[in-house]
Amino acid sequence: MDVGPQGCLPLVLSQFPHSAADLDEHGCARPFNEAVVFYNRLLKAQLALLADQFPAASIIYVDTYSVLYAMVQNAPRFGNPITRKHFSP
Repeated sequence: MDVGPQGCLPLVLSQFPHSAADLDEHGCARPFNEAVVFYNRLLKAQLALLADQFPAASIIYVDTYSVLYAMVQNAPRFGNPITRKHFSP
């Protein structure tokens, strides 16, 4: 399982320094999400290497980042009228 969009978490938005210019159109802190995307890319590459080393193993990668970020992008559709913009400075 990968790491979700940490830059969208209220805790991150309220406790870690960032400027308004760091926020994307959904109110998520880009620098944190960019670091997570980089990490997830490395994780996926390492899992591919493991799959090559152990062909009999079932290695499963779960992309939680895309699912959770889609929920942030479409918050009202998922029953949440409050978006991350409400937690941003």
